[in-house]
Amino acid sequence: MGEDGGGIAEHYLKRWRAAGLIDDGTVQRIGAWEAAHRRPVWLWAVSAMGALAIGLGVIAVIAANWAEISATAKLAVDLLVTGLVAAFVFVAWRRDRRWPCEIGALLLFGLVLGGLALIGQVYQLQSEPWQALVTWLAVATPFLALVCVTRLVGASWVAVAGTLMPGPP
Repeated sequence: MGEDGGGIAEHYLKRWRAAGLIDDGTVQRIGAWEAAHRRPVWLWAVSAMGALAIGLGVIAVIAANWAEISATAKLAVDLLVTGLVAAFVFVAWRRDRRWPCEIGALLLFGLVLGGLALIGQVYQLQSEPWQALVTWLAVATPFLALVCVTRLVGASWVAVAGTLMPGPP
């Protein structure tokens, strides 16, 4: 099959062939399909690192000039980014793309919290942190419950909700 010494797909094909679940012809057809649809993981990793470096650079420039950015611009960009991520999650959910939907929902979960913090900063709201977290959970939980089903999102929600639990007196 692969010249690279194997892989996950080849491992399972060998197991299934040895167990008599598939024949040699099926092994060859699956192997050919996997070879034709192989993705360059290293290219995705390098691209992700490049995107992360660019994103961190943009964040550094914004942070250095934060005081000069108008409140309206801050809120408009936050609303725009949050809306775009929400649209992405909706499209992924409608197309039944489970992992893009889950990762997008987690990103949206964080963006909503960031948006609440930004609103608090812009309008100089004085309140206890737990009040913002409760508001955040009240806004985000119904959405997460509708579009997400994995343990990753459930564990993230439990971790956040657990921070709201009062400690011992």
